[in-house]
Amino acid sequence: MLVAGIPDLRLALPTANERTRLLSLLYLALSRAQKQVRVFVNEDDGGAPEVLLRAVSNGLIEAEKGSLV
Repeated sequence: MLVAGIPDLRLALPTANERTRLLSLLYLALSRAQKQVRVFVNEDDGGAPEVLLRAVSNGLIEAEKGSLV
């Protein structure tokens, strides 16, 4: 499963309802995966959202640096 288009919640300053909706959509996508989930982020577009960075620091997901093109 590929998840794309997660905005940087720190910069966009969403309302509480928008933040809940975005996180719910992310959860829905992740919970439907059959085998593997890969989330790709671009440093030029703000990098990984805070919620994903927190999950990495808590050992819930792994971060892997891709190749620079």
